[in-house]
Amino acid sequence: MIVPAAFTIPENRQLPRLPGSGSELRRAARAWDARQTLLLTGSAATRANLLAAVASRPEVLHIATHVLHPSARPDDALLDFGVDSHGSPSVLSTDDIASLGLPDSVIVMSGCASAADDDSRGSGPGGLTWAWFLAGARAVVGTRRPTSDGNGALFESFYRALRITRRTGARGAASRAMQLAALEMLHSSSWKSVPSYWAAFYVIEKE
Repeated sequence: MIVPAAFTIPENRQLPRLPGSGSELRRAARAWDARQTLLLTGSAATRANLLAAVASRPEVLHIATHVLHPSARPDDALLDFGVDSHGSPSVLSTDDIASLGLPDSVIVMSGCASAADDDSRGSGPGGLTWAWFLAGARAVVGTRRPTSDGNGALFESFYRALRITRRTGARGAASRAMQLAALEMLHSSSWKSVPSYWAAFYVIEKE
């Protein structure tokens, strides 16, 4: 793995923990199909394990981790996996992602500003969203801005809806599923109805 020189990643960097990510992944797995889901959490959530899992060409890949943005390459971004056994940064770059084989997969990145709509935040021609499409993805779910470390209620609803919408045809399935999930949150009469919880997420999907 090569970290682009434009990225400055201090060895003593401190990123906030994501205690809700485990719950998010477990709820997502139950809603999709727990029997056919591989969960990589805790010490198992490594770059190497992710790449090994991607080799099986999953229908859905859900990544709940930090997104790092460059200081000198505004069209790029990195998915952060902490540090490896040697203490070096463990990341997945856009070049790494573009070389993967994920035909017709749905990719979900719940990290902050993972697919921001401003080119200066990693969504341009060299950004994460574009890289997933180069890898063959059918749809990419990302966030426009920083998001809270939630417990996964939105994605539980999203994957329940996705199972139904994919049965009726792949065209627009992820977009429709996110719309249904957002409506469920909006009408929940709870803290989940606040737009700041669900409105940051959006879907880009191939026709």
